[in-house]
Amino acid sequence: MAVKVPVPAGLDVSGRRLWRAITGEFDLNDAEKSLLLQCCQTSDELAALKKIVEAEGLMAESAQGVRVHPAQQELRQLRAVYQRLIAGLGLPIGLVEEKPPAPAPRIPGRVNLEVV
Repeated sequence: MAVKVPVPAGLDVSGRRLWRAITGEFDLNDAEKSLLLQCCQTSDELAALKKIVEAEGLMAESAQGVRVHPAQQELRQLRAVYQRLIAGLGLPIGLVEEKPPAPAPRIPGRVNLEVV
């Protein structure tokens, strides 16, 4: 069992949860803790971007017409960064996977399409 490592200041809910999960299972050296901090910060940024897209929608008006929301584009890029950071820690696959989103509520009389 790993020694309890204090959560760094400035992390939000997602980052704190990830920090506790990893440091609760593994003894990390200073370089690994630094990499984990970057993972946690990125996790918080992903959560913030998800909230923006949920609130404002996947598409946004622009001078060129309706386009994919800039936050969605950034979310896609940041997910790749997050995956590389997590891979850099060399953790077992599945330990830090994101939880799948809850299914959309069914609205009577409307067709609900799920994007896969």
